[in-house]
Amino acid sequence: MHNRIVLQETLFSATCFCFFFLLPGVVWALAPTGMGGPPNGQIGVPLEAMVDRQFDAVLSGATVTVGESGTVHLQANEGNAQDGAATGTNLCLTASLIAPDRIVCNHMSDGQSLVPSTWYSFIITTGLKTSTGVALGTQVRYQFQTSSFQGGEGFIAPPMIIGSVPRAGVRLPSNAKIRVYFDVGGSGSGTTMSTEGAGSVFSSDNVQVFAGTNGRPTNATNLLSCATQGADPAHPTDCNIALSGSQLIVTPGKKAPAGSVASTGGAGLTQGNQYVLIIKGATGGPMGQGGVRNSDNMGVPGGDYYVSFTATGADNFGPNVKGSYPQDTATGVNMAINAITIGFTEAIEDGSVDETTILFYQDNGDGSFDAGSDIAISTAVVDYFPERDEAVVSPTQLLTASTKHFVVVTTNVKDTASNALDSDRATGGNQQKVLSFTTGTLTNGQATDNTKPTIAFANANNFSVAVTFSEPVKMDTTASAQLESSDLPFVANNIRNWTLESPIGVPVSLAGKDIFYEPSFLTTTIFGVMMPPNQSFRIKVATGTGAVRIQDLAGNTANTTASGNLAVGTVQNAMENGMLGPGGGGGEFDFFSHGMSPIRVSPRSALAGATSNYEVEFPADTSIPSGGKIVLTFPSGFSFVADGGSSECQDAVTTIENNDLNGPSTGTITITSIACSSSARTVTVTTAGGATVAGDRIRFILQGIVNSTVPKDFSTSGYTVDIKTKGAMDSLLETKTSMPFFLAQPGSQSIAGTVFNDNGDGSGTANDGIKNGTEGGTGISVKICLGGMMGFSCTTTSNGAYTFSSLSDGFYHIEIPPLTSGNYVGGPFFRDLNLTEGQSRTGENFALRTSSRSITVNVAGIPTGTNLDVFAFNPSNMSVGGNIVRELLWADGPQTGTGTATIPVSDGTWEVGVGPWMPKDPSLGPAGMPDFSFMPPKPQQVVVSGSNLSINFSLQSAGESIPGKVVDGTNTVIPNAFVLARPATRTEMMGGAGVAQSKSDGTFSVRVNTGVYMVMASIPGMPPSPEKEVTVTADAVYSEGQTIASANDFILRIAKGDRSISGRVLDDAGNPIAYAHVNAQQVNGSGNPLGPFMGSPTDSSGNFTIYVKDGTWKVFGFAPGFGELPSLTVTVAG
Repeated sequence: MHNRIVLQETLFSATCFCFFFLLPGVVWALAPTGMGGPPNGQIGVPLEAMVDRQFDAVLSGATVTVGESGTVHLQANEGNAQDGAATGTNLCLTASLIAPDRIVCNHMSDGQSLVPSTWYSFIITTGLKTSTGVALGTQVRYQFQTSSFQGGEGFIAPPMIIGSVPRAGVRLPSNAKIRVYFDVGGSGSGTTMSTEGAGSVFSSDNVQVFAGTNGRPTNATNLLSCATQGADPAHPTDCNIALSGSQLIVTPGKKAPAGSVASTGGAGLTQGNQYVLIIKGATGGPMGQGGVRNSDNMGVPGGDYYVSFTATGADNFGPNVKGSYPQDTATGVNMAINAITIGFTEAIEDGSVDETTILFYQDNGDGSFDAGSDIAISTAVVDYFPERDEAVVSPTQLLTASTKHFVVVTTNVKDTASNALDSDRATGGNQQKVLSFTTGTLTNGQATDNTKPTIAFANANNFSVAVTFSEPVKMDTTASAQLESSDLPFVANNIRNWTLESPIGVPVSLAGKDIFYEPSFLTTTIFGVMMPPNQSFRIKVATGTGAVRIQDLAGNTANTTASGNLAVGTVQNAMENGMLGPGGGGGEFDFFSHGMSPIRVSPRSALAGATSNYEVEFPADTSIPSGGKIVLTFPSGFSFVADGGSSECQDAVTTIENNDLNGPSTGTITITSIACSSSARTVTVTTAGGATVAGDRIRFILQGIVNSTVPKDFSTSGYTVDIKTKGAMDSLLETKTSMPFFLAQPGSQSIAGTVFNDNGDGSGTANDGIKNGTEGGTGISVKICLGGMMGFSCTTTSNGAYTFSSLSDGFYHIEIPPLTSGNYVGGPFFRDLNLTEGQSRTGENFALRTSSRSITVNVAGIPTGTNLDVFAFNPSNMSVGGNIVRELLWADGPQTGTGTATIPVSDGTWEVGVGPWMPKDPSLGPAGMPDFSFMPPKPQQVVVSGSNLSINFSLQSAGESIPGKVVDGTNTVIPNAFVLARPATRTEMMGGAGVAQSKSDGTFSVRVNTGVYMVMASIPGMPPSPEKEVTVTADAVYSEGQTIASANDFILRIAKGDRSISGRVLDDAGNPIAYAHVNAQQVNGSGNPLGPFMGSPTDSSGNFTIYVKDGTWKVFGFAPGFGELPSLTVTVAG
């Protein structure tokens, strides 16, 4: 407080004369403000907390002293008690002014932190004076208690395997090097993988290659050997294994890492043979026994890492560039581009990619590349990410507008067999690859970039904190390469530009901490802090004096409004939560868990460079409040449509999923807004309607996502998307990483045709199904969709003509979704095609004919707010009987519970029915579970002959329900299971079945009417549960003579295996086959069945997971357009 007392008198009324008197005996004295920390009485203070205080005047540095008689003291409290006398050594080794009015006690100068669970006093005596000699009026004392957290093995991040070459199921040249990529984890930036002792990566007990069959070793002979370790255990001289940074290099039969000289022990790979690479994990978790370990003695969690692969002949050809972003010769490129991405035709030697082997130039104005005259841009950062199979060039300054630039991939880039890059094998010698693009005039979408950068999100563990920006910011490339703090004022990797608090309000000392900015991720990481897990933290772009200095590439300083320069969250346990930053999940994808709790961000059109809808699905283990956010961060090279049309990324599409994000769970969670940032590659979905329940499965559909132009097939790690959820004040709730998806290389083939009016115009033949004469379009907009190895995409044609281009050899499926407008009939509305030998297909026409009749459908009993589909099809004449639908939307009708639809038909037999509204666009993905507020009535079959018809439906409200729970054999709940309640005896009046889906806790409630039902549950990859009979009356629900009063009274049990068979279904060219059906059946030694089979459809990337138990299994399936798939016999053991 200020010890100033002022007396003010006012004399006269017309004019104010103000007299000020300083009262005798009262003098002004120096006093502290409320700024600084730790606050008085604070508990849980980190052991490396910053201890500081601000005062209300400029201080005299000469009076800031330490020692026994100094003015600044930090001492332990006597008896380790609050309010105990300060006693013992002054722990302030030095004290200094970090601002003219702010003192800091430097208690960490000797590297020693405070003692855990201890009360301390921070005391400043009256010897402290201002620069003008005014003394502190009264000695001040602030007490705080340190946290019990002091690290230890229970809080150290374990190592994770983030990828390998080869990957499961692919081929490896016999002369290529096997590589395993680790995130080493640990307690700081100095952690490495262990090279000594039982946890050494050089131990043949930990790193193994065996001959294999069906993904399992055929014998116990490890092909790897470390014959002589040499004087330096970290660099063995005669070993098939070498460690380079965080990657393991394995050269069977050769001395690693060069792989050019035969080793004393070990054996090489043989062309055509199958092998299994095994990296042993710890038994019982990271602190368990065995397996490779890091230098902090933490093991790899999750069990052993298996990779089955087949050796091919020697690779003597150099790699080439497969694709790039921006695409070669692209124009209008963002001047602030931060990730120029390069994909290769095969795995690349990590050490062969840097700023000397991939070069960046600005054109001198002549439009062609010339290294001698073009301007070299030396400030760009070049990285190779082996787990992503791509090189990234990151400019660290704005590029010149409307200027051509060149990226030169030189022949010093090599593959894992040490072959030099060759972009043109037809030309003698090895040829470098020159890529070009031309910048536009916009910076992050603006003619003049005046948008200030913000913190997009931050996450922290007990040793590190990572902060991701909304756009590229300035960095010091030299300091970042050394993990050192820069002295430059405006860069993200200057440690003095940051302040950290944990808990909020308690500063954490950042002095001497390592800091690194990764421009392609827009992320700054600070290493070496020590913060207790499960405690709040706040990170700010601000110096110790509060100055905000970090700037974007255009010179805009970080935004301080709306908390743009800060982020809050909870400190995670490093041992439990993997890596920080975008994609902070770590490790290879767990397909066993995927079958039960999928984490998917999957394109519906999986073609490089295509614009696609995306399906998003993940379990939200932490409740997301109303107004919370879901933030998706896409990989480098992805962008979003923002052209002002109706198909922008920010426009929410109408789907069942988007109408209720958590499906069958409690509440109706909707989307209130979608924000898409191409500069940050983020899509932010803001929710409304209520909070989700912890464990809810979240599903929604996005549109307007532009795929990267770099293709990735199954020999790569594919693409993954980072998923983060946020709560109040944008606090980070949790982080997940999607399973990988893959993008096909665009081809040069096409499929084209016309949706035409088969009316016989121009001497054509009417209604013959063949386009002849001058028969043209229908005059209405018709959507036509193509499915195949690249997923599903749709186009709308107004004149009838359509073309699907950029296709390759493979099977495709064309379909016209149900007609919802126009006076036409026709069919069939689907067709399967096979493109072969590089050929295209034309003349793939679909005939429509004008309707001659109609059926008027009157619907009564429509529940309030319910949307309906009224449909009709001709089961006996597909040439006219394709599916025709009319939508009865509650908002467009009389809202009285009745509605009428008129369906165009022709003479013949028609099936007419009413069901819940469903999406009609296949490009949006398989529809979610509709809300059955009524019992779908049995379709009516009618015969139309010479006149129009009128029929009636009266909907029966699904006013009753069958509660229950789905569990496995160990009574573990099974979420997301489909539950069907079908009538036990079908009658004309009973109508259809009730369906539901189990929630995150396994419970369900099937809406039905009164009657007797057979109820069962099913989920892909497992056998269905046995059917149980249930009787529903107006008063009660019964099963097996017992009343069902709650979900726990009615259990459906699914026999889920504790093992899994996972894989992918691919065509001959290695492209995924989506929505094939794969079955597995246990067999005996003679191949005879031992039990029922269970099946699972493949997802959009061709993946499947089937849950089994130990034993021998026959795996077989069917793929549309291919027929029966070759069967495999797989042995599952342990």
